[in-house]
Amino acid sequence: MKEIKLTQGETEWIYANTIFEALKYYHSINDMEIDDYDDEDDINIVPEGEWDDMIITNPDGEEDTTFANFMKGKSTGAGFVASTVY
Repeated sequence: MKEIKLTQGETEWIYANTIFEALKYYHSINDMEIDDYDDEDDINIVPEGEWDDMIITNPDGEEDTTFANFMKGKSTGAGFVASTVY
């Protein structure tokens, strides 16, 4: 499982097994097409060694967690993790 960091103005984090799987998931929840990206947009895999240092802040007042904790038990599929939009 990988953490995919997608930056296009705002930054959003998706977990998936591949970048392709992450993009398919992201497009399904945001009604986007591949043509919507431009040269300033970026897609990166965040190294697993950085997961313990990445804090996910919950805007609903629930307890903050690390990405490493969030990923425990996730081994298949793709999903949304966090965004700078909120």
